[in-house]
Amino acid sequence: MTICLLVGLSGCATSTTTPTFARAIAACTASRAVDQVTVDATDLLHFVPAAVCIKVGGTVTWRNTSSGHDHTSTDEPSEAASAGDASVPPGGHGWNLRLPTGRSAHLTFTKAGVYRYFCIPHETFGMVGVVVVRAA
Repeated sequence: MTICLLVGLSGCATSTTTPTFARAIAACTASRAVDQVTVDATDLLHFVPAAVCIKVGGTVTWRNTSSGHDHTSTDEPSEAASAGDASVPPGGHGWNLRLPTGRSAHLTFTKAGVYRYFCIPHETFGMVGVVVVRAA
């Protein structure tokens, strides 16, 4: 049983309700991959879009669009509350980007694969995402 106390927070999630991203991963092909994409970290404690498909050498920019929440974009398995929320493909590297309110950060991906990431303070609320990187 999960009990949620809402005190200025927009939701509650458990590991059984966080997205699996299987469809997004399967749908990401080299022909659908883009060079650049922006992901918003929102007041609703979500990454929007939660799944992105980019080319090797492509860049993801995370932008904090919330009015009062500091966020991170983190793919460090040792920092994850749930092991399934962080993954780095062989030859890839993890990251921990701080996203204070109104700020942004970007990362260029040089290795193909699936990168699952999360927001450190909001991971348990379901603030997780995936970057799928495809070779041309």
